[in-house]
Amino acid sequence: MDDSTRRIARELKNNPALLRDIMTSPDGRILLDYLESDGGGFQNAVQSAANGDTGDMVRRLRRFMDAPGGAELIDRLCRSINS
Repeated sequence: MDDSTRRIARELKNNPALLRDIMTSPDGRILLDYLESDGGGFQNAVQSAANGDTGDMVRRLRRFMDAPGGAELIDRLCRSINS
């Protein structure tokens, strides 16, 4: 995980309202719908990430970013976090 990703993760962890706003936005819903439908086990991936094992979640996000429009959507979400 690079420094920018760590900073964003810290910001989201420390600001649950921001995370809720982002994940209920249209782009956030698209991402969440994808993650929930990506081969099952999403809740386990979330729990593992919360416990420090981010491997499954990172793999899911990489697949999303490789899908058409995925990287652009992640970029929009990151810009909304940084604003």
